[in-house]
Amino acid sequence: MRIIAGKYKGRNISALKGEMTRPTLDRVRENLFNILSARVVGSRFLDLFAGTGAIGIEALSRGAEDVVFCDQSRDAVGVIRANLNTVKERRRVICADYKECLRSLSGEQFDLIYLDPPYDFEPDLTAISTVLAEGGRIIFEHSAEKDLNLPEKGIIIVDERKYGVAKLTVLERADD
Repeated sequence: MRIIAGKYKGRNISALKGEMTRPTLDRVRENLFNILSARVVGSRFLDLFAGTGAIGIEALSRGAEDVVFCDQSRDAVGVIRANLNTVKERRRVICADYKECLRSLSGEQFDLIYLDPPYDFEPDLTAISTVLAEGGRIIFEHSAEKDLNLPEKGIIIVDERKYGVAKLTVLERADD
């Protein structure tokens, strides 16, 4: 895998061995950052279900001020740390399930939150939105075949894009 753009463009990063994770395809990653465009520069970015950390490292490469990585797999956390060392970045990497991670981040706010859980898992978007800054966005990569179950209040879809078997859904807090 390789970083697509920014100050780390072209740098190779490691992937996890086996089928434990499903790395985001380069085309999807590139389109994700085209969608986010200027929002990345200077942002606080949370990479939940981070896997290899490729999305968060791409955000750093493109000017994010801070990125926090979270994955519950010790193997994934090891790969994230190795990939951060490759680009000479020291960032917070949390080894915990996403709800435990959110509890540890209580009181912090992120401008962008990227979710790429296993396709058969649907995280609690209301819980995730507790660390979303005002005007921030949640970007959820999920199966293109499955519609999201949004909470009745609080979160709306502002954009959706399909890429083969994957779909990127961009969410914001709704004005109550």
